[in-house]
Amino acid sequence: MIHQSLIDAARNIRSEFDRKQGQLDATLASTEEIKLLLEENIEKIQEVGRRAARQEGTVDSHRQTLMDVLVEIDERSKSLAAKLKGINKEIEDLREQEMRLFNVIKSRYPSMTEEQIKVEVQSRI
Repeated sequence: MIHQSLIDAARNIRSEFDRKQGQLDATLASTEEIKLLLEENIEKIQEVGRRAARQEGTVDSHRQTLMDVLVEIDERSKSLAAKLKGINKEIEDLREQEMRLFNVIKSRYPSMTEEQIKVEVQSRI
């Protein structure tokens, strides 16, 4: 039977992983906001095209509107990418911790197969 301190460490890793997965899910949900932003901005871009075709406004005003749209999309995309990168890094760190813990358990309990270790740990966390 695997020592309780090792099971507790596995439980902590799993708990932290679940928390990070929740953060990832929430962040991915914000991609819907970017989709809506893109849809809104498509309309703005189309309106600029219609105004330009009717020769309403100046070239500079059209250019500025397009630049504003592009900057807003770029900023939101970068913000989302930064959040995802941070969460992914933390999840990778947890995977490494999990592998190190697995190797510790494997070395302390050499008579157990990898499958036996997995089954026992999963059943106790």
